Formats: sequence, structure tokens, C-alpha cells
Amino acid sequence: MSAQATDVSVNKAAKKLFNFVKTPEEMIELGEKKLKKYIKSIGLFNLKAKNILKLSKILCKNYKSKIPKN
Repeated sequence: MSAQATDVSVNKAAKKLFNFVKTPEEMIELGEKKLKKYIKSIGLFNLKAKNILKLSKILCKNYKSKIPKN
């Protein structure tokens, strides 16, 4: 989330988001519209919301919802 945003704004948004969402499946269930509400304080949040959801789907489909070590 940090491209075009300050670390402070990203950390604030991430804390709120990750208190509510714990897994890629939960991120997908949250959906784009609700995700945007959590990250709207970050620059380019519309595009970032779409990419976060794309990443969540890739993690679920290809990596059993786990972040690969490599």
C-alpha cells in the first residue's frame, strides 16, 4: 500500500484494516467498496483496493492463502 503514500498514513490504515481482516479470504469477502473505506486516506486508494483484492485472490488460488517465502 505504500507507493505514493507516507509510511504514517499507510500504518494507520493498515492497523485499522488488519484489526478487522485477518486472511485473504476475509479481504475478498470485505469487497472493494468496503476496503476503500479503510484505505481512503492513502493516495491512489482506488487502484490499491483493486490490486489488494487481486493479490488476495492469487494467494487463495495459488498459495493456499499463505504468503510464499520466496
